[in-house]
Parts: sequence; structure tokens; C-alpha cells
Amino acid sequence: MIRLYDVLPTAIEFDGVTYAYNPCFDNVLAAYDQLGNDKLVGLDKPAVFFAVLEFDPMPAGTVQQFIGLIKAVSSQLQTSSEDTVEYDVLGNPIEMPPSKTERHFSFTQDAGYIYAAFRQAYGIDLFAEQGRLHWLEFMALFNGLPDNTVFRQIVELRAKDPGEIKDKKARAQLIEQQKQYALHEEGSDS
Repeated sequence: MIRLYDVLPTAIEFDGVTYAYNPCFDNVLAAYDQLGNDKLVGLDKPAVFFAVLEFDPMPAGTVQQFIGLIKAVSSQLQTSSEDTVEYDVLGNPIEMPPSKTERHFSFTQDAGYIYAAFRQAYGIDLFAEQGRLHWLEFMALFNGLPDNTVFRQIVELRAKDPGEIKDKKARAQLIEQQKQYALHEEGSDS
């Protein structure tokens, strides 16, 4: 989660070792993309993940240690508080139901729409910001994209429930549009 009084993280301590890394938005997207790369096997996935994020020193250890470090990085770069614990007025943890939010966008499949939305809303050229714009800054801007961008309109279209539309013609039109802008299974990432 981003706090305006914190310095944006560029290092993480794990198992007594401090690792510097470069969490610019393009590195983070590429690193998580590689974790889903079926062509990489075994320890190749975490090795490429750490290399893409420019880890210094390069981590060494067991698979469990790599998984732990990847989870720690993910936690550090988390942009929402959905996994945080809520407490009642007495300080007791409140058991919350599991989150069942369905994703309606893909950083990969919607890259062009996201790029256009950043240009439209903020005048930011994401290609010019590669290697510079921190992941947490990127996500703050991404989450604040206005509804008048094509990207947000497509996300809203995907999220609509055709069953809630009574008019058959309007429902059929929505279903057709949802097919046109549907996410491919492998592309529905975060």
C-alpha cells in the first residue's frame, strides 16, 4: 500500500539479506509475466523474475526461500489493503469473508488501451517512463484512471451482467460487445 509519507521501496530485506531492486512498472509487469511463462521450468522462473527486477545481489537458496522472497516482494508492492486484517473497537481481529473479485482487465491484452488512457488522462507517455516510473506510482495513477477513458469503458462493459438487462435487443448487443472485448484466458492477469 502506498503512503505519501513513505519513501517508495527499492530494496527488501529477507532472511537477513538486503536486496536492492528496480521496481519500475515495466520491470514489475515483465517479472510477473515471466512467472507465468510455461517455457521456464524449475528454478529458471525465480531466476528470471529476480534478473528482470535487477536484484542485487542475486538471491541464492532453496525453492522455498525463492517463493518466500517472491511473496515478500509481492507484499511490498501490493497496492491495496484487501489482504490486511480488520480490527473491532476492542482490538480483536474481525474475520472477513474471502474476496471474490473477478478481474475484468489484463495488463497484457489491454496494454494499448492502458497506454492511451495514461496519455488521455495524465499526458504520460508510458514508453518514455519505462525504467523510471515506480510500480506504486504507476498503480496509483492506474487505479485513478477516469471513467471517460476507453480502457475504463471496456472494463465496465466486461463487468456488466447481461442477466440484469430486461430488453432482449439491448442484452444481445451487450453480449456481442462482451465477446468482442473478452479477455483471453491466459491474458487475464493482474
